Amino acid sequence: MIDPRNLKKELDILNSEGTILGLYNDPKNNLFLGAFLKDGTGTVYFSVDIDSLKNYLQSKINLFDLYKTSDSFLIKHKFKKEVKTYLKEDFLDSLQCGTDFYKDIPESMKSVEFERKYGR
Repeated sequence: MIDPRNLKKELDILNSEGTILGLYNDPKNNLFLGAFLKDGTGTVYFSVDIDSLKNYLQSKINLFDLYKTSDSFLIKHKFKKEVKTYLKEDFLDSLQCGTDFYKDIPESMKSVEFERKYGR
């Protein structure tokens, strides 16, 4: 289980006056997403693989599906400087933009860098 404080941000995937969905690397170069919660109570971190990221980018799955298919059984929740561990199911309906497909998100929120790096 990774401590989000040890993750290095690679890029924002979605941003609107702050990160809504960010892509992170751990020291072993494993990929993690940090997804902001709808109610503003912090961010949850979970593992992701490149194939799933590409499926999200191509709108084959939405963020909710990406979260559900993550290998993470337990996730980390960070609010301010406090980090706690929860079951993934505790936040199933809580992700900002969770039910939106990538193609339906306003262009102003999307990262050109993400699209360039992980292709369309």
